[in-house]
Amino acid sequence: MFITRGLILISLLFVFVLMDEEFDKKVAKMNNDHDKKVAKNNEAYDKAVAEQKSMWDKFLAYGTAVVVVVFVVPILISIAASVITCILVRRCNRNRYGGPGGPTQGGTTGGGF
Repeated sequence: MFITRGLILISLLFVFVLMDEEFDKKVAKMNNDHDKKVAKNNEAYDKAVAEQKSMWDKFLAYGTAVVVVVFVVPILISIAASVITCILVRRCNRNRYGGPGGPTQGGTTGGGF
């Protein structure tokens, strides 16, 4: 189960790495410029850096959401199911074995179920 979740997370990471390729092309073009000072002050370079920063912010937000959905939610559902099952089993056992209406208070004395 965790292997499948790990594969999902790795595949999502590859999607973001592939999205990052366009930024790498822009920066490589600017780094090949012989005058790096002009390129750094260039508006296009600033825009590309802002896009990169924005993409990593989105990646962190999206990655966090995926981790919560893939790992935390199933664990919480499992805990809730265990608690509900425990409550229901205790009620059934109390009613069946000696609780109100059970064998000690005029309930059936034989057979169990």
